[in-house]
Amino acid sequence: MTQSELERWTRSRISVPDNWQFHSDLGLLPSSFVNQRLVKKLFKGPKDYNTRLVKEYESFVVISKVVGEELAFDASEAKDIVNNLLRTVFGDRSLSSLDGIDKGRLCVTLSDRYGLSPEVISKTLGMSTYLVNQFLRAKDFRKYKKPSGQ
Repeated sequence: MTQSELERWTRSRISVPDNWQFHSDLGLLPSSFVNQRLVKKLFKGPKDYNTRLVKEYESFVVISKVVGEELAFDASEAKDIVNNLLRTVFGDRSLSSLDGIDKGRLCVTLSDRYGLSPEVISKTLGMSTYLVNQFLRAKDFRKYKKPSGQ
């Protein structure tokens, strides 16, 4: 906004600091403003907030869904997500050591939890898009759970 628009809005000639923002619905916001309603909508409590700070990618997905924004991960972020899943879910195994069932589970997890497209998944995992689509359509991979003995 121009200085004259700000003066008209605030009804004052006092200049507004540069780091303040103007929101169309909320008006003039200081740099430290936090929309409490949105924070309460996004996070159930302090523990949930702190947990999501650690799981950045999952937080991005949840926040983008709540806010209504579209989210797209680039190739390096997708590789980072895969490496994190290999470390946490698949016992620090490499991608080449996964069998077909585990690769199917990985594809479904990447699609469902992170919203990655079949094309991005196929490029990241080095698989054909046709095979990734087959994994995503198969009902077995959404229900499959590893036996506790493995």
